[in-house]
Amino acid sequence: MNRKRKHPTRIILSGLAGAGKSSVGKALADQLGFTYRMASTPARKEADKRGITMNELQVELEDDLDFDRKLDSELVAWGEDNDCWVMDYRMGFALLPEATSIYLTVEVSEAARRIKASSRPGEFKGDESTEEILTKISERNEAMRTRLQKVHEADFTDQRKYDFVVATDGKSIEALVHEILVLNQCKLKSEQ
Repeated sequence: MNRKRKHPTRIILSGLAGAGKSSVGKALADQLGFTYRMASTPARKEADKRGITMNELQVELEDDLDFDRKLDSELVAWGEDNDCWVMDYRMGFALLPEATSIYLTVEVSEAARRIKASSRPGEFKGDESTEEILTKISERNEAMRTRLQKVHEADFTDQRKYDFVVATDGKSIEALVHEILVLNQCKLKSEQ
């Protein structure tokens, strides 16, 4: 767990694909009246520009660590210059350590179901079965973990690095937002 005193108006959400980072992040930001920032937006734009899926982009970026470094630089500068935000940012726990960091967990089969149901543009080609998506998500998660570990020498899947770990399986977005707010409030009280 990150023991440094936290900035209560800066919240990082991390986790593997399909954990609910963007859905929970948007709802949490709305509930708090904060700005929501999705770190993967530039990567999605890059995938669209190249005419490939996010999974294919992960493979192409394995040897292009400058993409991650540039993105990190922009996200860290924005995070340090602003308050009252929720950011979906896998490496945020390490690069913005003053933020409260929350790791969202999900079973890979549930992640595959969520991603298939979301029909997010550029996520997949559209005709994959849930089993194919499950395989591709597992490959993408591992490629992402390995690539980010090369860049940062830190493993974003190491749950010990986070202030909180929240399981998202079988919970509504509203229940997850409530759980995070309660955990954060308890943490703030314990630091006083």
